[in-house]
Amino acid sequence: MTEELTPAPATTDEYWLEEVRQRAVELGVHYNAIEFTQPEKTAKALKLLAAEYSVRRVSRETGMGHAAIQRLKWRHKETLESRRKELARTYGMAAEAVVALAFKKIEMLEDDEAALASTTLKDIALSGAILTDKAMQLSGMATVTIEHRSGPSIEDAQKAIMAARQKVADNLKLGSIDV
Repeated sequence: MTEELTPAPATTDEYWLEEVRQRAVELGVHYNAIEFTQPEKTAKALKLLAAEYSVRRVSRETGMGHAAIQRLKWRHKETLESRRKELARTYGMAAEAVVALAFKKIEMLEDDEAALASTTLKDIALSGAILTDKAMQLSGMATVTIEHRSGPSIEDAQKAIMAARQKVADNLKLGSIDV
């Protein structure tokens, strides 16, 4: 692999700080907006939101309230959407590099019996399962099947228990118990 992986502009702190400063200028008279009062914290929150972190986690890592984070998401909606796409492309390129390395490692294992012998079956099986799952996801195939089963309700179970108790009580009256 000859090309060097560098972070996309959307992942750098400077990018997000500049985005916050631009938005603060656009807000104009709203000097109490978080873009004015806490630009570094706001930039960090936007960076995390663009990386698809949950509002709860962004709140925990920045100390910002949920309402403030929701307002940020609304005010920076266009930027976040475009940056998510850019980030997805970056992650896709990194994934391609990792897959190429995985194939290279597989070829090395095929050629080196000692290395193959020292590699556990668990590692091979886990790698195969992950690659299969991702291939299925990317091809649009379902990777999880959810079944909806119907069975007896709680009321049905209670009726069956009551019937069994009644049968035992009746048998006790007769002096015999079914085994």
